[in-house]
Amino acid sequence: MDNLPTTLGALYKALRSTLSETSNADTADLDARLIIEKRSGNSYIEVLTDAEKKLSEESVQLISDDLYRRLKGEPLSKIYGEKEFWGRDFIVTTDVLDPRPDTESIIESMLEWYKTNESNYKKEPLRIADIGTGTGCIAITILCEIPTAQAIITDISPEALAIARKNAEKHKVLDRIEFRLGDCLEPLKDDSVDVVVTNPPYIPSADITNLSESVKTYDPILALDGGKDGLDPYKKIFISLKKNLRTNGRLFLECGFDQIQAINRIGENAGTTLERIIYDLGGHARGGEFSCGDKR
Repeated sequence: MDNLPTTLGALYKALRSTLSETSNADTADLDARLIIEKRSGNSYIEVLTDAEKKLSEESVQLISDDLYRRLKGEPLSKIYGEKEFWGRDFIVTTDVLDPRPDTESIIESMLEWYKTNESNYKKEPLRIADIGTGTGCIAITILCEIPTAQAIITDISPEALAIARKNAEKHKVLDRIEFRLGDCLEPLKDDSVDVVVTNPPYIPSADITNLSESVKTYDPILALDGGKDGLDPYKKIFISLKKNLRTNGRLFLECGFDQIQAINRIGENAGTTLERIIYDLGGHARGGEFSCGDKR
């Protein structure tokens, strides 16, 4: 973008104003703050308290380039290669979905369950499987919160597993994770775990074309498309769940806001029980906690 102001306060206002006139209006203020922070090293407090500070030509050019990319729909997470989740930064690329705040409700529910059952894992550590891991943010967050836990993480994409490995190394949990390539629970083979967590593709195929440009262009379709009704991955998971989930174990899954009842029917046919519906901060049914009936 040409002719951007070079002083901190004026530049922030220009970014915010330009972004607010586009499809990025809802995040214009946050985007403007983040661009300035990343490319100039100045915090929002400095924007307010040192508005007349003059930035270098190099910083302004970098900010201009980022603004241009953002206006074309590219998420800032993809521009900067990282996304915050549960207070930690995760490496992201176009090979993985960005971690999203809604997923934190799934982790919160899992940690609540663990706290209630923690005494069962004094002798042997909790073992989890993160299915369709993407960035690895779910499993890695759980391992950071439960220092004795171990994980198997799976993905059908080797590129995604490579990103998950980098994130595991970044957050110092690499030695507690096994990485396995494959679809749904198949990579677990005959192994059993205490908890299965998953945020699988759940968007119906016909709805993919209606997604925002930032999602369609910069997120992998493989991690979005859940088949004709958006439920294909859940059907695969429930078929194998009893084989891989230990006694008293739990499945914690994320889903679309209107899918939990359909998923529960799939689970009931597979002999599982919906223990509770998990709601996101907006009050939408975002997932569920399941047990394996006779294995409770």
